[in-house]
Amino acid sequence: MIYLITCLVIIFINVVPAFMPPTWTIVSFVYIRYGANLFILTFLAALSSSTGRLLLARMSKKIVPAVFSSYASKNLDFIGHKINKGRIYVFMISLIWALSPLPSNTLFMAVGFSGARLRYTLLGFFSGRLVSYYSLAYTSKIVYSSLQDILTEGVVNLHSLLITSAGFILLIGYLAFDWESFFAKRKVSFKLSIFRFKREKISAKMKV
Repeated sequence: MIYLITCLVIIFINVVPAFMPPTWTIVSFVYIRYGANLFILTFLAALSSSTGRLLLARMSKKIVPAVFSSYASKNLDFIGHKINKGRIYVFMISLIWALSPLPSNTLFMAVGFSGARLRYTLLGFFSGRLVSYYSLAYTSKIVYSSLQDILTEGVVNLHSLLITSAGFILLIGYLAFDWESFFAKRKVSFKLSIFRFKREKISAKMKV
């Protein structure tokens, strides 16, 4: 039963574009708290997170235009086409991304929005998550066992908050970075007007 609940929770947090805790923290919690088989747990977690990201990619054509500005949409479309160079290239990009601390929501929104190859993106992502979830959950249990008498509930909550905040900051930085200028001119620049809400609010005031 715990495996089923874990899978549903992981699918949900991977469908939501932002403000969700890292999946490995869920895997680590279930592994430490319930003593689940790490091999089975890791496989199901990687499969569930891939399923959630697939759904996010499918929904991105509606999510991106509704939430993000034309600049952010163009940015995602550009990067999605950029990584769509071939099967091995897409697989390796997804694999490296899944092994890195970068939030994968932007990757799947970019791929889904641009219509790039999802099959090889998912395969690379799944492979990377198998390794990262296993290693992070195993390491977390070692750390938890040695520090559980020292850590307080407040410190644990602060740690989770920092992880979530770091992921959100990386997401904003990824969307604000001008990827087209970087690849074309090797120019590093950021544009913070990535959400539509502010522009729509100003437009509404002007009409009134």
